[in-house]
Amino acid sequence: MLRAIIRFCLRFPWPTVIAAVGLGIAGGVSLLHADYDVFPEFAAPIVTVYTTVSGLAPRDVESLVTTPIEDAVIGVPGLDTLRSQSVSGISVVTAIFHGGTNLYRDRQFVAERVAAAARLLPSNARPVLPASESAAGIVLDVGLTSNRLSLMQLTELTRAVIRPALLAVPGVASVPIFGARPRQWQVRVEPKALIAAHIGLNQVTRAAAAASGVKSAGLLDTANQRFLLQSHGQAADLSQLAHSIIARRGGTPLTLGDVAHVVAGSPPPIGAALIGQKPGLLLIVTSLYGSNTLKVAHGLEKALRRLGPGLAREGVEIDTHALRPTTFIIEALHNLRNSLLIGAGLILIVLVLALRNWRIALVSFATVPLALLLTALVLYEFGLSLNTLSLGGLAIALGSIVDDAIIDIENIRRRLHENQTATQPAPRLRVILDASTEVRTPVVFATIAIALIFLPMFTLGGIAGRLFAPLAIAFIVAILASLVLAMTVTPALAALLLGRGGIAAKDPLLVTKARQLHHRALFAARRHGRAGLAIFAALALVALGSLALLPTRFLPRFHENDVIGHFLAPPGTSLPEALGLAQRTVAVLQKMPQVG
Repeated sequence: MLRAIIRFCLRFPWPTVIAAVGLGIAGGVSLLHADYDVFPEFAAPIVTVYTTVSGLAPRDVESLVTTPIEDAVIGVPGLDTLRSQSVSGISVVTAIFHGGTNLYRDRQFVAERVAAAARLLPSNARPVLPASESAAGIVLDVGLTSNRLSLMQLTELTRAVIRPALLAVPGVASVPIFGARPRQWQVRVEPKALIAAHIGLNQVTRAAAAASGVKSAGLLDTANQRFLLQSHGQAADLSQLAHSIIARRGGTPLTLGDVAHVVAGSPPPIGAALIGQKPGLLLIVTSLYGSNTLKVAHGLEKALRRLGPGLAREGVEIDTHALRPTTFIIEALHNLRNSLLIGAGLILIVLVLALRNWRIALVSFATVPLALLLTALVLYEFGLSLNTLSLGGLAIALGSIVDDAIIDIENIRRRLHENQTATQPAPRLRVILDASTEVRTPVVFATIAIALIFLPMFTLGGIAGRLFAPLAIAFIVAILASLVLAMTVTPALAALLLGRGGIAAKDPLLVTKARQLHHRALFAARRHGRAGLAIFAALALVALGSLALLPTRFLPRFHENDVIGHFLAPPGTSLPEALGLAQRTVAVLQKMPQVG
């Protein structure tokens, strides 16, 4: 079969080359639409249940909310680990599944269990399942400050305009706001006035709820038409709420304003945000599970540019440089791209210097870009992203990619040279066919052997398996693509470029010298076999012992420019004290010349 494939390519060299170039162009187009990221989607499927229950202390949240949800979720199929966190007014239960499960089915199982357990929770508990985020998580941090608007006004503007615009970008999972001060009507009760009026807090609460709530008014049917009724009795401003009646004493109405101060304010803050050293709002934009980080980031930048002029008129300043993981992604991918280009360039230089024949060097080198582009096309068609691991696999495969073509073209060159000096030269295409077929079987087995070396990487479990599997896939696809190209494109290019004038009369000087050194080394090894074996055995033992001295790392060191600092304070540290610590830290960091 291999001989038939090679014969077909030699009979139709131009269609073969054109088809290979077309696939290469398709691979180049796939690079423009591929998903780029730093790492593959290495995180296991995670489903989070987020429950808010105002007014409860952490211990009560744990016993009344977190524990019932944990008991409901614990038996979900495929569950690996269950974690929880209970703080004042908030319960977070995180379900981590095995890597082989489907995320959306996992979410369905958890949602069903949580819905069944909702009847056991306090009446004001609101469990929700936020959108599942990708392993990269954060796409962009956006800081908002204003010298004109208060934090309450800035929060209203952010919730009404900015946050919806960011959530509308495809691929965005969530946009939580840190440091928010939401506006609310507050009824600040005067205890002495309550005692004097013989009114309880429950009556004040019912009166405030009745005055501010929207009630249905029903409908009215006539002979020909149905009218929907709408009530307008709820308080529309603070003054109306203050005049809402709680009770009557001897015909005199007692209002909320008689026993309390009705004002606009914000609830007690749980946290705060500093943009530089100024209080502001911090929007942390996260991406959906499986989304393209770079595309999401570009969409967010376009949305912020559209909002920029209007926000500037309101006196709002936008800072998008707090954390930009996309910058690291671009730098990492550019570094790998440069490494691939440098490696390909070095291969071309070595081929030209060693072979001293531009036709043979061109035939050998043509498989390098074509194999890389074909690999990119295959990865794109199978929905795999281009990241540092997959591109690293391509960089490792560079040397193996060019081997197949060099072996093939060198044997073709040798056979054509011998055919030129023969007394009865054979047809040129037959010589190329025989020469390519002669080395094809060992090349195929060598390629398969190299591919088998990377198969154990697919057996790795957990995060290691999800991280390094793309590297093995990219490497194996690349060397298989180079094998296909060596069986098809290399003979076709040889038939087109290696005519009678394309073969040198003798080997290049570098090749001749290398063969002489090889012969001398073989002669010395045969003459001093035992001594040579002893030397090589000693070197092998030294190399094996040096493994214990090598530093080990799970991942290579990345030269990113972002540093994230975490501070631990004693439990119960006040919010002003935490803000003061943060302001002093920022002041020190801003004095450092390395900090932008």
